[in-house]
Amino acid sequence: TKITRSEEAGYMQGAREKLCREILTEYLGSPSLIRRPEFLKTQEHLNGLELDIFYPQYGFAIEVQGIQHEKYHEFFHKGDPNNFIRQQARDQLKKEFCEKNWIALRYVWYYEDPYLRFLTLEQYLLYL
Repeated sequence: TKITRSEEAGYMQGAREKLCREILTEYLGSPSLIRRPEFLKTQEHLNGLELDIFYPQYGFAIEVQGIQHEKYHEFFHKGDPNNFIRQQARDQLKKEFCEKNWIALRYVWYYEDPYLRFLTLEQYLLYL
């Protein structure tokens, strides 16, 4: 069976998110099983927007961001620049709802080393 670019990209993003989850679990225990908290539900998003890694007991969540969250990418946005605009709107809405609910939203970008990124997160957690 031939693997499509879509499957490969999904695997890479999933693998990166899994690595981030494993690193955090080592320090903090498992994240919440609830990835779509009530405060992220809207009339437009009835099931709720999703947080990649959520630690409500510590008041923060992690979003593992691929290139499609930063700039238009023909592959990820299915050739439609409006899909990128919608992606940006969802990301902004998620950020605003987290702020309103006292959840610090932190990002791990596709170009960052998760191990180094979490060193700064560890320093942040020391002040909670």
